[in-house]
Amino acid sequence: MSFARTAYASYSSSRAGLSTPPHELRGRAVNIEVFPLSFPEYLRFREINVTRTPQGLARLRSEAERYVKMGGFPEVTLSDDDTLSISIISSYCRDIVTLDLAQATGYEIDEIELLGKYMLQAL
Repeated sequence: MSFARTAYASYSSSRAGLSTPPHELRGRAVNIEVFPLSFPEYLRFREINVTRTPQGLARLRSEAERYVKMGGFPEVTLSDDDTLSISIISSYCRDIVTLDLAQATGYEIDEIELLGKYMLQAL
């Protein structure tokens, strides 16, 4: 498996006010950092035991392709429904990236979403 393109996204929350939750959540928010799973963690989450057989290696390749396509988000990892997984990832993107960028830059949410779609199509 090889990929010809690379995308980089960078964002800093160093601007004043971006490290605090929106007004309506102050006092009711608990921050819990959950990082994406590594590929070995992903396999453990999905209870995949790799065997050195043609079937085992085919399963490993299939899971590697899914991991690259969907990422290592724990909630997505536990779902076998690709439509639901894409919906969850879209929600993460809108709730985290789009809203933060709109707040930080002053651009409208629709403009940020359009830029995101353009960047994804360019991959």
